[in-house]
Amino acid sequence: MKKITVVIITILITVMSVMSVFANTEGKYNGKIDVNINGTYLDFDVDPIMQNNRVMVPMRKIFESLGATVEWNDSSKTITAKKDGKLIKLTIGSNQMLVNNNSIYLDAPATIVKSRALVPVRAVSEALEASVAWAGHGFDIVTISTYPVTCEEALGVVADFARTYRVAGVDTEAAIAKYAIFDIFYYEPLNKIVYDIELGWPGNGRRGTATFVDVYTGEIAGGAN
Repeated sequence: MKKITVVIITILITVMSVMSVFANTEGKYNGKIDVNINGTYLDFDVDPIMQNNRVMVPMRKIFESLGATVEWNDSSKTITAKKDGKLIKLTIGSNQMLVNNNSIYLDAPATIVKSRALVPVRAVSEALEASVAWAGHGFDIVTISTYPVTCEEALGVVADFARTYRVAGVDTEAAIAKYAIFDIFYYEPLNKIVYDIELGWPGNGRRGTATFVDVYTGEIAGGAN
């Protein structure tokens, strides 16, 4: 009887721990494109959209959330953002973005939606030296990070981990290519800020194993099934 009680308590603790992880991201997976910076989800007055397979977001909110000042010239339809010596210029309808006078081609140009200027989130974030991860496959989350370990480096850590500890009957490479969750949150049990990366096991849509990666060291910090 005591053994059964211990098992039940252990299960409850595990479930509560995992629930606390997802409680930090309440409001996600609501059918819209969600955007977070270092784990803080942004509220937009105009919803992000997909344009030419690129996520477009309101320009003022994204630039200011990344610490840049931003100006809008209505006559020329030009957006100018500045931060730490970086000068970024975009023009509505133009496929060119200028970063300190260096031209960068955009697959999706800045556009106007509901009287708001929308810009490609990855292009402008990376221009400000942030890293970006896109987790689609029905969940549609853009994660932007300014932490020392980039999103790409964290995904590489998890990919190497998955290759080392293969799951029987699972195509590991396909799972790595189809990661379903990429998030950032404070993991209280370890007192660490971590990337939460969950690979998408083919055949079951989403559920795999969530692996936590320390945003400062790049080390595996734990996980949850």
